[in-house]
Order: sequence, then structure tokens, then C-alpha cells
Amino acid sequence: MDTFNEVLSVAQKGVIAFGTFWVVWGLVVLGSGLKDKTAPDIKQGIGQMCGGAVIILAGAMISNIHF
Repeated sequence: MDTFNEVLSVAQKGVIAFGTFWVVWGLVVLGSGLKDKTAPDIKQGIGQMCGGAVIILAGAMISNIHF
């Protein structure tokens, strides 16, 4: 079971890193949309930031899995 727990730990770190990247990319898209004043880009940037936050939350919840 130690191997499984180690795999979960690595997966948790990877999922949180991906979620963080997704939030940062959403900020880039949002900033670009605000600069160009394009509503679809602003909407997409906000959506990506929210999605990244959900991914980070899911990654944090991986640590609650125990066998």
C-alpha cells in the first residue's frame, strides 16, 4: 500500500501543478481580453480561472484517499 500512497502523492502534486498552470493561463487570457476589450476572451479567461480552481481543489482532495 505504500506504493499506492506514493503514487497518489505524486498524482496530487501533478494535478495541483496543472490547476495552477490553468489559473495562470486564464489570467493571461483575461488580461488579453481586457486589453483588447473582447467579451469572449474575458469570459473564457474567467472560466479558465474558475476551472483551474476546481482542478486545484480536486488535487487537494486526493490526499483524503486512504487504503
